Amino acid sequence: MIQCRSVKLPETGKNTVIQLQHTASIARKFSISFDTLYTDSRCPTGVMCVWEGDAHIGLTIQHRKNHHTISLHTSPMFQMDTTINEVTYRLDSIQPYPVHGESIDPTKYRAFLTVLPAK
Repeated sequence: MIQCRSVKLPETGKNTVIQLQHTASIARKFSISFDTLYTDSRCPTGVMCVWEGDAHIGLTIQHRKNHHTISLHTSPMFQMDTTINEVTYRLDSIQPYPVHGESIDPTKYRAFLTVLPAK
């Protein structure tokens, strides 16, 4: 006999927003930490680029006593989502978006993720 587990998640399609170096709790069973912004090579506003660029981040997913370190990207040329314990984590965007000639204060970075039951 196979027993199914039900995972309580936020409403489908709702974003979870996490500030760099902070953690968000989801349904008291999961936590997601936005640990690192490895790179942000996205094409800045006000510049014509050959490709859109990419932001690459490091996250830690904690589910019960298990910790999973993952990296996700904003560009579809790289891994934008992952599934762990029947839950899919998808990076939708990183904000703020770069603007030509302006630097971004690292404390302003936010990761926008969608968390869904795996298909």
